[in-house]
Amino acid sequence: IRDRDVTGVQTCALPISTRATVPTRLSAAPIFSAADADVLRPTELRRVMPRWIPPTREMGLIAHTGLLELVIDEAGSVADATVTKPISPSYDQSLRDLARTWRYRPATREGQPVRYRIVLEIVLKPAE
Repeated sequence: IRDRDVTGVQTCALPISTRATVPTRLSAAPIFSAADADVLRPTELRRVMPRWIPPTREMGLIAHTGLLELVIDEAGSVADATVTKPISPSYDQSLRDLARTWRYRPATREGQPVRYRIVLEIVLKPAE
């Protein structure tokens, strides 16, 4: 599922194969994922992507792909944002910072909000 293109940036939610069984440093609550069929995934409410300013002209001529892993808490806030496949140090930092401001309708299991891990593929395209 590809999301809207925002200033040359696309994201794509990727499935995660297993649910985290180890509590995170953020909470002792389990973290669910796409592997949990009985969980309704979170719905994006607000997302602002950082602007891509290539550090060199050559970097601006090719597409770049990275991965961003989010943990969305029971309130729909991004509790943790980790770049698991970097693009560039400056963009990665901006992406992490802005991702923490994104808001979601939380994932639910049996009608109750739950923590949820999602991986987004970040695609930076050359200017057309």
